[in-house]
Amino acid sequence: MSDPAQGGSAPAAAPAPSRLVRWAPTLAGLALVGVGFGALGVAQSQVEITVRPPEAPAEGPDPLALLRDDVATLQADLSALSKGLGTNLEQLARGLDRASAERDDEQARQLTKLQQRLRTLERAENARAQRLAQQLAALRAELAQRGAAPVASEETPLAQAPAPEPSPEPASEPELEAASEPEPEPAPKQKRGLFSFKLAGGGPDFAQRQRYQVIASLSRVGFDAKSTLHDFSGVTSKVRGWLTTRLTGDDAHARGHVEAEVAGLKTGVEGRDEEMLKRLDAKTHPKIVFELSRLEAKQSDAKARTYSGLAHGAFQIHGKRKEVRVPVQIEVDRSRRLVAKGEVGLKLTDFGIEPPSVAGAINMENEIKVWLSLRLRSLGQAEADQ
Repeated sequence: MSDPAQGGSAPAAAPAPSRLVRWAPTLAGLALVGVGFGALGVAQSQVEITVRPPEAPAEGPDPLALLRDDVATLQADLSALSKGLGTNLEQLARGLDRASAERDDEQARQLTKLQQRLRTLERAENARAQRLAQQLAALRAELAQRGAAPVASEETPLAQAPAPEPSPEPASEPELEAASEPEPEPAPKQKRGLFSFKLAGGGPDFAQRQRYQVIASLSRVGFDAKSTLHDFSGVTSKVRGWLTTRLTGDDAHARGHVEAEVAGLKTGVEGRDEEMLKRLDAKTHPKIVFELSRLEAKQSDAKARTYSGLAHGAFQIHGKRKEVRVPVQIEVDRSRRLVAKGEVGLKLTDFGIEPPSVAGAINMENEIKVWLSLRLRSLGQAEADQ
């Protein structure tokens, strides 16, 4: 007979496989959920979404353009130095030759003077010797008439002998003294130094009337505007122009011309740029122009080369012209360029431009601020009629 306890143990081991099978779908689902969360974490670590607003146009010049202009200025200075050095070396050679010739001439003059003085001394000595000989002959003759011995004796001591009369100075002695006096030296000539030349384009001189040219790559013309949605700016680097003035006090004869291309204005939003060009009618009126008629100074320092005042002139926009007074600040940068900045408020309606409006909800203000940021290079002194 079998043991009842052992007979009951065999059927008790059967439920284990059925329990594992029952939990298998749940475990599989949990595994899939874990894999999904892991994939989501990896995706989040690899993907980054960035939203950036449109970049605002820069008012200042491009640093790269500044560097290029500085290199061009250095090249011009090196060229001027090379030309000036060659010229000054030629001047030095001519100066050395001239100095050598002058030194030879001076030595010849001194030698001639010495020879003349020597001849004068010889004539004076000959005349003095002749006088002494005549006096000696006269003394001998007188002694012979008195019957005295030629040599003084005790009865007739030499002290009692008549002394010869003093002879007058030769007439040539004053001439000798006059000849021995040195001639006055000529005043020394002002010499020019070896490196006394100036660099071409040596920078603006505020005390003189000079002509300046706008450096297009380093200049900007733009505007700042406001609307009910946000503020924005437009700028163009397609600028050219010139200026003629003297920056010491008021200058009623100052003249200048600056123009910017309307098609070059950028606000950073393509659709807004298209609407702006339509409003300005860029095809018919492609230029924004400022004409300078005179300068009114408020502060001027020629030594520090700084200037501030009012630029009287006129803006021409959209075919319309308006007289304005633009506050300006002028200085000189480290590369000897003239830096001129100014801004003035203008109304669009004064130039026949209707301020933009979108569905009556987004409206642009009528008044805008127009500004100029110019860098100019001196072309040298201007003519009186310029």
